[in-house]
Amino acid sequence: MLYFKTRSAEPEILDDFALEGQDLRQNLRELERVNRHLGGYRIVRDGLCKLLELDRDKPIRLIDVGCGGGDTLRYLYRWSERNTWCLHLCGVDANHKAIAFAREQSQGLPIHYYVFDVFSGEFTALEADVVSLNLFLHHFKEEEIVLFLKHFHAANTAILINDLQRSKMAYQLFRLVSRLLGFSHISRHDGKLSVKKSFTRKDWQRMLKKAGITHFSITWKWAFRYLVLVPARNITSSKT
Repeated sequence: MLYFKTRSAEPEILDDFALEGQDLRQNLRELERVNRHLGGYRIVRDGLCKLLELDRDKPIRLIDVGCGGGDTLRYLYRWSERNTWCLHLCGVDANHKAIAFAREQSQGLPIHYYVFDVFSGEFTALEADVVSLNLFLHHFKEEEIVLFLKHFHAANTAILINDLQRSKMAYQLFRLVSRLLGFSHISRHDGKLSVKKSFTRKDWQRMLKKAGITHFSITWKWAFRYLVLVPARNITSSKT
């Protein structure tokens, strides 16, 4: 367990925004398979329902930050259509090739995509009711994560985080699943490293406290993920 006591600071291959072509497209498709087979979509859906115990006819603006190939947004759109939720969906990613792939895969759907650096003024000027951070924050240093949390909380934006649990069991599970599904070298490398870069419950409690956030929930979800919810200030929640 000592190997997983602290977060790894090693960069992932996918952190290189110059990554493009078949390697990038295959990685994005494999991330979609991970979300489908290991329950990533269900976690986001359930978190959104918990945050938005509101009138279904009220339009909700949701931004998926680090959206990659846009698969989570496509899932949310189709789910909202079946369940009469009124979602206005937007995806942001710093890799213009990933956004090009997302737009290609989302043709005909009312989902908007933007290429923004998340530390840019263009990004911070975006307004939303909910910001969704799926398998995204583990790419950043703790002080950067705290800044993200502070920004969205100050903007009265509800925060939905779906990210990995740092543990030996999570690491071994991904090793097994990636082999069974025949993942590429990049996905196998980055997936295992993502677990080492991810979080424990104490990590989340510490970062939320640093960001000045007192109302939140942290829930463990299969497969070795944490769902962290921070309601907008006009919605109440309970600390866990």
